[in-house]
Amino acid sequence: MVADYQSIISHFSDWELDDEARSYLRFHARRYAFLLDTLRACLDACRSDPRLAGGRILDVGPSFPTQLMRDDNLAGTVDSLGFQDRRFRCRESDRHIEYDLTEAGDAADRPRPAPYDIIVMAEVIEHLPVAPGPVFELLSGMLKPRGFLIVQTPNACSLPKRLRMLVGRNPFEMIRDRRQSAGHFREYTTRELADLVRAAGLSVSSTAAANYFLRKTRSSRLFRLLGPLFPPSLRDGITVCARKADGGNPDNGFVNE
Repeated sequence: MVADYQSIISHFSDWELDDEARSYLRFHARRYAFLLDTLRACLDACRSDPRLAGGRILDVGPSFPTQLMRDDNLAGTVDSLGFQDRRFRCRESDRHIEYDLTEAGDAADRPRPAPYDIIVMAEVIEHLPVAPGPVFELLSGMLKPRGFLIVQTPNACSLPKRLRMLVGRNPFEMIRDRRQSAGHFREYTTRELADLVRAAGLSVSSTAAANYFLRKTRSSRLFRLLGPLFPPSLRDGITVCARKADGGNPDNGFVNE
């Protein structure tokens, strides 16, 4: 079972990846492990609910975690949605839904697959040059009642970004001249994400913040080591787990920020 940084790196060791892709994998492998742990907890909750026993997952923005979910047989169905990446292979039970999330504001043209038990949107929302509300509305509509949405994104107000701003350096990258890899248009805080999922009719089950990005600088290693000592609002990455209501499941209002 893929569970930690090294096993994730080893899982793709025989893949023909260029230097950029291999570097990206190393940078995000700890985040992938964090994501998979969160996903497994949601799957455990689903298996205790007869309405969610089908084991249907949708991963928004196919990437390395999509393949990990499929290869580890975490669920009977692991579909993907977004721009297709042919490196990540569907099993017979899976399919890819080609869809541009920037079109989510057009409700009439949204995809309408059978609803999912769990939807994962990891490191996607910050790449979209559109208002996030319709995107979360789209995903909420694709969830079964009591289903889960897991969102991961960088923290717009992490400590390294605040320090760079203090010395007059912009902590945010320039937008790239590539349609499918344009970089980050807008980053979010935990509270902003919680407000967005609530506006889409979901309740916040939990929030977590962690320094799971792998940077090689000495200061970054120190920041990761001391991360548990910092308030969650200063950490690098955010993971929000939300749940669709079933007629009487009020939002617990928990935001760890």
